[in-house]
Amino acid sequence: MDTEEKIGIIIAIVVLFGGGIWRWWTSRSERKQANQQLYAQPELQAGAADGSMARVGGTVVATGQKLVAPLSRRECVMYWTRIITQDNENKDTIQFAPFAIDRGPEGMVHVDAQFARMDLPTTPVPQDGPLLEQFAMSMGLNISQAARSQYYEIVVEPGQHITIAGTVMTDGGNPQGYRGQGVQYKIAGNQQYPIVIGR
Repeated sequence: MDTEEKIGIIIAIVVLFGGGIWRWWTSRSERKQANQQLYAQPELQAGAADGSMARVGGTVVATGQKLVAPLSRRECVMYWTRIITQDNENKDTIQFAPFAIDRGPEGMVHVDAQFARMDLPTTPVPQDGPLLEQFAMSMGLNISQAARSQYYEIVVEPGQHITIAGTVMTDGGNPQGYRGQGVQYKIAGNQQYPIVIGR
C-alpha cells in the first residue's frame, strides 16, 4: 500500500467517525465542566445571604404542573433536548416546571431556573420516526434533516435525587416568602448565571 492510499484511508476514517468522536468529546467536556462548577460551590448553610452561591442536594418534589418530555414522554420537572444535525449543528431546548429540593429535616429549597448546565446522563430516546420527525420540524428542520440527525434528552423527574448549585434567594429577598410552603430558601438561575444540576 503506497502513501497516497494510506492517506485516503485515513481521510475516510476521519470523515466517517470524526463527527461521532467530536460529539462524544463535546458531551464529556460539558459534563466535566458542569461537575466542576457544581462542587466548587459551598453547601447551603443557615443564614446564607441573598446573592451568594450555594449547593443543595435532596429529592425532587414537583410544586406545580409537571411537564411531559417531548422525546421520552416522561413526566418531569425539567427536560433538555439536543438535536445534532449531520452538519454538527446543535439545536437545544430546555423547559422547567415549578419544583423544590426536599432536604429532609433541613427543609425544602425552591428552584427558580430559566437555564441550566448539567452533569446528568441522557435518557433513552425511543426510535419513533414520526415522533422524532415532528419534534425536529418544530425545531426548524425539514424531514430530510430530521432523518439524518441524532437526538438526545435529559429529564429531571419527581423522586429523583439530585444536587443543584445556583444563586441563593431568601425570604428576606422576596417579600412573599416561601415559609408558607415550608421553603426557606430558593436557588435561582438564568441564562447569564445558570443553575448547575448533577448527582
